Parts: sequence; structure tokens; C-alpha cells
Amino acid sequence: MGKTSALFGNVTSYQLPRGATAVQPEPAGFWGPAESESGSHQLEAGRRLPPELIIQDELHLISGPLGTLAGLYETTIDRLMRPDPSSPPPKIIASTATVRRAGAQIQALFARRQSRVFPPPGPERGDNFFSRTEPDPDQARLYVGLCAPGRNLKGVLLRSDLALMAAAQKAWDDHKGMGAANPADPYMTLLGYFSNLKELGVTRSILEDELGAQLPAFAGNRAIEGAANPFASRGRPEAPHELTSRVNTAEISRTKELLSRPYADREHLDVALATNMISVGLDISRLGLMVVLNQPKTAAEYIQATSRVGRQLDNDPARNKPGLVLVLLNPNRPRDRSHYELFPYWHQTFYRHVEATSCTPFASRALDRGLPGVVVAMARHLHPSLTPPSGAMAAEALQQVQDTIAETISQRCVDAGAADEGLGEHQPQLVAAQARGLLQEWWKLTQARESTFQYWSHEPGGKGGGLLHTPLDEDQRFQSEGFQHFSTNWSLRDVEPVAPIRLVNFGQQFDDEED
Repeated sequence: MGKTSALFGNVTSYQLPRGATAVQPEPAGFWGPAESESGSHQLEAGRRLPPELIIQDELHLISGPLGTLAGLYETTIDRLMRPDPSSPPPKIIASTATVRRAGAQIQALFARRQSRVFPPPGPERGDNFFSRTEPDPDQARLYVGLCAPGRNLKGVLLRSDLALMAAAQKAWDDHKGMGAANPADPYMTLLGYFSNLKELGVTRSILEDELGAQLPAFAGNRAIEGAANPFASRGRPEAPHELTSRVNTAEISRTKELLSRPYADREHLDVALATNMISVGLDISRLGLMVVLNQPKTAAEYIQATSRVGRQLDNDPARNKPGLVLVLLNPNRPRDRSHYELFPYWHQTFYRHVEATSCTPFASRALDRGLPGVVVAMARHLHPSLTPPSGAMAAEALQQVQDTIAETISQRCVDAGAADEGLGEHQPQLVAAQARGLLQEWWKLTQARESTFQYWSHEPGGKGGGLLHTPLDEDQRFQSEGFQHFSTNWSLRDVEPVAPIRLVNFGQQFDDEED
């Protein structure tokens, strides 16, 4: 908590480096009110300046459930970065390549009613003064749609993978003497993209069982007498690696490292399977081949995922090696069939089809899940007595910050646009009342003689149990009238236990009935 508080300038003392003789030497460190170690010099102003600039990358991802709760927690961040509410807010720079109605998303997320697009549109489409479009046919990403009515889609996927990998091997053999500079290198690693883990798991089983068994003989089976064979024999590939949420971070880092290695390297990677995890953060310019199974759920996801191949960098040896994206579409799905029928036109204009994002930070369910954490975090940072773990019992300080917290959240509701519509005109008052109710429940807990607590049960230096708990915590204490209001997620991966599973041995049950 001390380091978090210091991030917003909430520090009370500092320590000078040893042997400092300058009139104003650079401090060796800063300490806040919650830290056990304190400096020997007190800050005259009581705090340092908070950050004045926020950089938000991939703005389009901060939408839906993530954007809703992020917008709610931004209430606390904005208040802590503005100790004086009359001071100007920090500047926010957000970047994204796929977004629609960015103004509405920015207002809901950051409570800013005005936003500007950079670079601004110029008089010409390809030249806006800050950047200029230079068409180059060698820097392309080719999309190919494949739809096979009457055929099993998984079988089509297997045949496509066999053909692509055998054709890539043929191109590699034709330039084998070039080593790592072989122009076929970007296509020697096959990257598969799947919309969900279920399809990925089924496909992985098929590839492990069938791909390795059929690939060595695939070129020989496709040979035509009197014609050049476009395929070459390729050895059995290693087991596919995954870039999904079901593998740990260390394995993901290792897979990314292998993907960046050329095919000439002994530890190269033949096949990698991924979900939308690769939509951001996978900047490996070597990759040039992707197979997409079914049309992704949104146009933004499709654009972001397929742009992982054929990435061009000016100083990259893989420059001018276009990417190839094969999209396998299911004719039994109306959406897939529609994309296939309009395949050329849709890909020429797919930036027009990017869906609008949605953030509703002051919706009722969002408040139920996120408001306790917002209220407690804001209170803990606003008053020094509330900052330490044991400060959860500081009843007097809690009363002092109650009005500030309620007014801040109410004003944020207005600024974020939650009160613009007729149905939500009373929403700021309802939000303020809900915040006051939480603070009042908190205060009542501090007055109970049998109740001694800190913020989290695991925090060092405190006494008693925790005020905050997760929805998955089964401690009976958190089911009581006061503590049950302070359920807070550690992250958006936390879920409510709403689907209990009970294992029943029916064979044993029947045996008991017969006896």
C-alpha cells in the first residue's frame, strides 16, 4: 500500500543519500504514511505532485465487462491524481487501431466529454501531414477464404494444414542454400487461430494424431506424373505449442521465444495454436502463415488477430515477405456463409465494420461488484489514519472522508454520462446513497466490540480478520450482515460460485438399493 500511495504523490517523508553535501540533493527514497520505514526528513508540502500523464494502449480492449469495472475504478484513480478537485485533470493518450464511437467510450471510461483524434484527418486520405500512405505490393497480407459444403470442417482444416506445410517445405527446399535468410522461413511455422478453447482442443487432438502421421507421405500421394510436384516431403512435426489461458506464463514466454527463431534453428517451432490472447502483444515479424477456423466473433478481433502475421518493420530482414491468412468458414453458420459470399468486399472495407465498444461503469450489477473496492480504496488513500492495514478501524477518520467520497462518485457518474438519459437522471443520487450506505456499514463494524479487522486478512502489521473478501471466500464471518457488503474481486478472473457440482456414484447407489 505504501508504494501504491507514493505513486500518486501521497508521501510524508524522505531520506537523503549518505554523504550528501549538496544544498538540494536528490532524495534516496520516499515513504508514505503506511510504510513501516520512514525517512528522516518531512516533506514541507506533505506530498509530491501526482502523475500528469496517462498512456492507455489498446483502448478497444478496455470495453465490455473489463471496461465497465475499469471505468468504475478510474473514479478512484482520477480522485487520487487530483488532490485538489479544482486542479486540471491529467492528460490521457489512448491508442488503438480498431475502435468505433471512441468519444462515448472515453467519456464512460475516463469521464472526459471532449476527445481529439491524432493524427487528425487531412485534406487527402493518404496524406494527413503527420503520415503518408505509400502503396507497396510487396508489403501485403493475402486473405483466402475456404468454404466446403458437405465436408467436415475439421477434415478440411487437416487437409489445409497438410497442404500449407508441405508447400512451405517445397519453397524452403528450393532456397535451402540461403539458411536463415531463406524467403520461405516466415511460412515454415503454422499459426492456428481459434475463437474458443473447445475448438482448439478438438483440433489439437486431430493434429497430434493425424498431421504427424500423414505429413511425411503427403507429397508422394499428391504427385502427378509429368507435372512438377508443388509439395515436398516434410518430417513429423513436434507437438503443437499453445498460446492460451490454460498454459502458464512461463510456457507462453517460451513459446513466443520459439516462434521468433528461424526454421534453420534446431529449436524451431512447426505449429502453434492460439486464441484471442495473441490479438495484442505478439509482435513477431517472422510469422507469415495463419489458419483461422470460423469467423471470429467481432471484426475488431479478426483484424487484430490476423495482423499478427505479415508484420513489416523497416530494419527487419523479413521485410517484404507478405502474410498469408487462410480462413476456414462453416457453411452451416449464417454469419460464416455471409462473410464467405462477400469475402473480397468485406476484407477491402473491414475497418468500416468494427463494432462499437460498450462501457457501463455505473450499471447496477457493476456497482454491486465494484463499488465496495472503489469506496475502500479511495478512503484508504484520502486520509493518513486510514492508510495502514490497521487503519480499517479508524472510525473518526472514516466519518471525515464520507462526504468527499460520496460527492466524488456522484460527480463522476454525471461526468461519465450515466445521468444524461431520462431514465438515469436520478442515478448520481442513487450512487452517492449506495456509497454512503457502504461507509455507514463500515463504520458500524468499527463500533462492534467483537469486531477487530484490517483491510485484507493476509496483510502484515494488522490485527484480526479482513474487511474485504472475494466472492469465493467461504469464511462464515463474511456471511454476516456487515461484512457481506464488502465482497471485492481480486481480478476479473474471479467468478461467483453459482454452479455447484456434486459427484454421484450411480453404480454404488443401485447396489445399495438392491441390498
